Amino acid sequence: MWSARIAMLFMAPLLVLVLLELALHLCGVGRPAAFFIPSHTPGVLTTNEWYVWFYHHPPPGSPHPCLIRAEKPKDTIRIFVLGESAAMGTPDPSFGFARILEFMLQTYYPQQHIEVINAAVRGINSHMVRAIAEECATLKPDVFLVYMGNNELCGLYGPHSLLGKYPSLIPAVHTLKKTHLAQWLTLQIKGHPSELSQEQKTQTEEFFRTQYIALADPAREPVYTNFQNNLNAICRSGLDAGASVLVSTIPVNLRDFPPLGSLHRNNLSPDQLNKWRQFYTAAIQYESKKQYKKAIEQYQEAGGIDDRYAEIHFRLARCYFALNDKESARTHFILARDLDALPFRTDSGMNAIIRNIVGQYKELPVRLVDTETILSEICTNTTFGSEWFYDHVHPNFKGDYKIAKYLLQSARVALSQDRNLAPRRSASIPSMQQCAERLGYTEWNRINAMAAMARMTTHPPFTEQLDHEIRQTQTERQIATLQNRLNPQQMSNCIRDYRTAIATYPEDWHLRYNYATLLYQFQQYPQAIEQIRPVVEKFPEVHNFRMCLGHALARIGNIKQAAQQYARVLEFDPQYLPAQQALEWAAKQSTGRSVATFSD
Repeated sequence: MWSARIAMLFMAPLLVLVLLELALHLCGVGRPAAFFIPSHTPGVLTTNEWYVWFYHHPPPGSPHPCLIRAEKPKDTIRIFVLGESAAMGTPDPSFGFARILEFMLQTYYPQQHIEVINAAVRGINSHMVRAIAEECATLKPDVFLVYMGNNELCGLYGPHSLLGKYPSLIPAVHTLKKTHLAQWLTLQIKGHPSELSQEQKTQTEEFFRTQYIALADPAREPVYTNFQNNLNAICRSGLDAGASVLVSTIPVNLRDFPPLGSLHRNNLSPDQLNKWRQFYTAAIQYESKKQYKKAIEQYQEAGGIDDRYAEIHFRLARCYFALNDKESARTHFILARDLDALPFRTDSGMNAIIRNIVGQYKELPVRLVDTETILSEICTNTTFGSEWFYDHVHPNFKGDYKIAKYLLQSARVALSQDRNLAPRRSASIPSMQQCAERLGYTEWNRINAMAAMARMTTHPPFTEQLDHEIRQTQTERQIATLQNRLNPQQMSNCIRDYRTAIATYPEDWHLRYNYATLLYQFQQYPQAIEQIRPVVEKFPEVHNFRMCLGHALARIGNIKQAAQQYARVLEFDPQYLPAQQALEWAAKQSTGRSVATFSD
């Protein structure tokens, strides 16, 4: 009898939860939890805009829209790109290395249909990439291309997370988060992602200081272990699905990106710290006067007391670089990166894990693409800088082109040896200009990308970096100069290039969307509507595309049709705040109760 009572004590609440979960499901509460979900076209999948929401609140990003047939068509080469924002192509996935690689592969395999599916997502790390890879493995991949490592130490389940220390619990927690009940509770407590104010989304300098972690901190070890286990699981997922796996090491900006945080060693006495500061201050003064040898001497004296402070190595590297001692400069640039107390860049430890994991698959089709080493060997300054990166980890178009070239070489080997697919003999690697023309990458896109990244670096944690204000001012001046040079003739050339690319590749929705935003920005609203409509038809549930169409319609005074687009967004997502606000504005315009200026 007592056993029955105890069982009822636990079973009754569980039964209530199960019934509540069933009721919420029947009422349509909650979202699909998979990364790929059915699209409006039967047999075709698309990415789930809400996928990251199950892990992060608010979500740092969402998957890039794509359409993929559930059953892989014949004569199709299907490649999945797995990773974070750098792999996704931030700030604009239209011009990331995944898109460049797809064009290159089409040149070499014209008889095959090439699908390079961008399954990378901004703001995630290997815990989520592992789950995404498991789904990709069910879609008959030919190649997994893994490019990740930047968000491990400052991302989900990092060193400050309890779950990071107990990774075996993570799958169960993720399963619970995706239940209808958990989704409903999250929306009630934290609200819809679109309802969060900009102040709530922007993290403060104080918050980032709480995330500092020293290189020697034991709390880092579980993160490295988790990364190793997740990478190994991703490789196994690809192999079990019959795919080849390409794993890249991660190059980052060493030369033009100071550490985001620096920490002294723990056992530094007050007297030692005072002496360290004296040497450090003197060194900075010598450096400011371009007396680099004397500055190096003083930095070394300070380093003899405490060499764990990341910024001292960055300053040393700059002095060596100015004296043309590139090898010493590279050594200290790397140390500055590895000692960074706010490690948003893949460090030496992560890249070592990547090399070691791949090395364990000796007889299996898992290959290393040592991008970090390859790029350092061809870099004239031995260390990467702003010539290839927008910021700390995100390549610019030139950087993405370089990365795509080396991924192409490994992909060709994998397809040849593992799939017995011979490339066209007369093919050659398209030039960067040819890739730009194919993808519609114009001077206007270049300026927009630079401006987007410059806006990002106006917020913490970048604001506390060494010489942040100087770099920010230089970047903004460069953008302003490029904008001033963008004369009517150049804009005419941009429009011509887009028209040519769309005429050649009419099914490429990226081209139409980017062309529509160009036309919208230059107030050519009817032409923008013409380009964005096919994109909305292809992706009817993507908020951004339909909102863009609604805004363009509103700009030409077609309030009724604009309101219809906003209403359609709310059919898919009733709590989407921008659509609610736009629909309210449209209603006021229709009734003549307001003459407020339209704002998008």
